[in-house]
Amino acid sequence: MEEISETPEKLFGARFADLRRQNGWTQQQVNEAMVERGFSWSATTATKTEAGSRPIRVDEAVALCELFDATLGDLVGDTEERRARFALARAAARVKMAKREIDKWQVELDQAEEQRVALADGYNKLAGFTSTAKDLEASDGVDNEAP
Repeated sequence: MEEISETPEKLFGARFADLRRQNGWTQQQVNEAMVERGFSWSATTATKTEAGSRPIRVDEAVALCELFDATLGDLVGDTEERRARFALARAAARVKMAKREIDKWQVELDQAEEQRVALADGYNKLAGFTSTAKDLEASDGVDNEAP
């Protein structure tokens, strides 16, 4: 399953890019049109907005809607879709965090098991047993070679 990590800015940016392409505009043309409308958009503003790496102001969003004869809903998605996307993104983030926690606990479990085996082997040597902890695990647990 593809991981979704959309923020409102990324969703807006993706839909803005789609609208721009559907209308046959280049990013440069959008930048120029926004400058004509009084916004200080540079050569990279449309690129950053489409990537979702630049927050969009409400007045800029309204101006973009006017450029492409669109609504804000067209750029941010309908409420149900947006909620579903963000819920999915949050769930994916929780799964990722849980997997990291599992990995962390697995490392601790492995370390504890190594320590247990080393301690059991040390005890067996002190007690004069010749079997190791791993030998005992493979058998019935009784050291038949004990003195």
